[in-house]
Amino acid sequence: MTAAAIAGVRVIDASTGLAGSVAALMLAESGADVVKVEPPAGDPRRGTVAFAAWNRSKRSIAMDLAGADAMAFGELLNGADVLIHDGALPLPDLSTHPHLITCRISGVPDGFAGDLPADDFLVMAASGALAEQPALHRDGPAFIQLPLGSWCAAWLAAIGIGARLAQVARGGAPGPVDTSLLQGMLVPLMMLWRHAETPTPGFDGRIDKRVLPSIFECADGVWLHIMKNADDTPLMRQLLDEMGPDEVAKANAEWPPHFRYTNWGANVRAFRSRPSAEWLADLWAADIPVQPALPVGALYDDAQARANAYVVEVDDPDLGRVRQPGFPLRIDPPGGVKGPAPRADEHRAALLGEARPRKATPPPSTGRPLLDGIRVVDFGNYLAGPLSTMMLADLGADVIKVEPLAGDPMRANESAFLGCQRGKRSLALDLGHAGARAVIARLVAGADIVHHNLRLPAARRFGLDYPDLRAIRGDVIFGHVSAYGPAGERCYWPGYDQLFQASAGWELANAGEGNRPVWLRFGMMDHLCAMSLAYGMLLALIRRETSGEGSQVAASLLGASILTMADVAMRPDGTLIGRSDRLDRLQLGPSPGRRLASCADGWVAFAGPEDKAPDTEALAALPAREAVDRLRARGFAAVIVEEGGGPAFLFDEDHVRQGLVASYPHPVYGRLRHPGAFWSMPDAPLTIGRAPPVAGQHGRDILEGIGFSGDDIDALVRDRVVMLPET
Repeated sequence: MTAAAIAGVRVIDASTGLAGSVAALMLAESGADVVKVEPPAGDPRRGTVAFAAWNRSKRSIAMDLAGADAMAFGELLNGADVLIHDGALPLPDLSTHPHLITCRISGVPDGFAGDLPADDFLVMAASGALAEQPALHRDGPAFIQLPLGSWCAAWLAAIGIGARLAQVARGGAPGPVDTSLLQGMLVPLMMLWRHAETPTPGFDGRIDKRVLPSIFECADGVWLHIMKNADDTPLMRQLLDEMGPDEVAKANAEWPPHFRYTNWGANVRAFRSRPSAEWLADLWAADIPVQPALPVGALYDDAQARANAYVVEVDDPDLGRVRQPGFPLRIDPPGGVKGPAPRADEHRAALLGEARPRKATPPPSTGRPLLDGIRVVDFGNYLAGPLSTMMLADLGADVIKVEPLAGDPMRANESAFLGCQRGKRSLALDLGHAGARAVIARLVAGADIVHHNLRLPAARRFGLDYPDLRAIRGDVIFGHVSAYGPAGERCYWPGYDQLFQASAGWELANAGEGNRPVWLRFGMMDHLCAMSLAYGMLLALIRRETSGEGSQVAASLLGASILTMADVAMRPDGTLIGRSDRLDRLQLGPSPGRRLASCADGWVAFAGPEDKAPDTEALAALPAREAVDRLRARGFAAVIVEEGGGPAFLFDEDHVRQGLVASYPHPVYGRLRHPGAFWSMPDAPLTIGRAPPVAGQHGRDILEGIGFSGDDIDALVRDRVVMLPET
């Protein structure tokens, strides 16, 4: 077996939060030697379920960095390649270690108003993200249980480090690749926050706060999230016929009309008449995408998850034998668990006794993007795949988007489409036309990376499975996204973000006590899946630079969603341990000390000691600014909840100055604005200045660039193999 792409890479993990710990976990289980540096008393999260999952596959050393161990820590850094930190530990002057790739994960980037702590709740509140999720039974924002900024920042850190390692493997310089919880939150906000000078009628998209998600309760109290009208399945058809037209119409009149579910009210009545197991059998047999809303952690029992090793059993020194999330990617050679989380300071003697030479002085920075010179051909559509290649474009890759003549189907949802396509050039190509094979062959021959998220049986018809691609270019990297993973009986099933929010437990966790499940409008499972694939493709790029071999990478919505369950584990008897906080019915917060509160002129968010929890009724009479001041005086971290949404963020001059807003000319929308930089890298500029393309916009330039003459291109257009905008 060929050594892992980053075998021999030494990573120092000096973080305590989710984002840094999980980024280091992904590096560890991709082959790196990760050393977790803890304070003398140990990491404050030790003994928790989350700590056991986040710190698996690492070695531990406890150090007094500001005192007796300062010199020894400096020696560790001298022999390391990567440092991940979040400000929790006192670090030396890192300019004396120019060989390091450094990743600092903060709450917000330097200079952001308020300088918030690394707390997802407060960052979401102050940035305006929290106001995107409406509460069920009242006006105003809802508390969100999932630490979404941290999960996205974990993947951003892993991607940034992967891109730096790829640059080093190509002879380039190391350097900083910082990110933050706020920048993590901006990733899913790409499809919600946008502004156009000349918006089209469909620019606002379909992800409306007022649209009721298609979640239906069954007779046994289990809720199902479905993503396709089920009126013609055998069981639903039978029940609608039994109701008769008059009763169907009467039931439908009790609910607002829905653009996709014309018999919503009758569907509600039908679902409530049969247990969930009967409905799942009926819907799955009819190829209806559906999953039940489960508690967080229940998915550890899922056969498909086990078939893909997305669930592993670990004998943890504190918890005993438990199931945890496994490594979420299929890569060559495979990643996976090296061992349970270490005991505090377990590896001190070994680490201090190792002779690891000081790294050489690196070459100077070229000032160019990290992935400059890398070409990616993206045959993907929708969101979970194409967002991964957009991130590679942000990092400097030349990304060619190949889409059908009518355009990516996601173009029908303009806001979602625009949120995952910037930086790409578009070629509109009919993959099913015989004449497309020559175009595909030339595209692949010039590509470093090829991506798509087609179901593999369909991809084989177009010559887009890995053996076909490798026959064209032997060292090609192939990245693929599926819903349920490459193994198991559900490997070809369709899937959507909503289904994995449901099955991973977040629709129940975010609902509030006694409420129906809630879909988070951020669509985060799509985004987390895409980021995991981007990281995997960078691993493959590093491997190719060091071995000359191409490889394939497989990511999935199921794998990415299971990883978010890391603060819950399952014992051998099926009991779940870890998460215990429950959201109240009004979705204000999980405890008196961590909560939203209404004020006279808006909302505030606060987090602090439970034994000093404030009187929220008293806060209700105060202006929000005064409420925040009083809360801070009592030792609480507190912020005003920004309710201005995308426009408030996108037109803030400080955000523009910090690069947190991207602005580009577009042939349809005029000046188009989106969330901007996901990373802070002063020596390696991001390429976020090209707008999402119009279908086929760059077709002629792309075809000429891969060797087609003007006459050849005219023939391809005439034969309807390609479409150019002017034709």
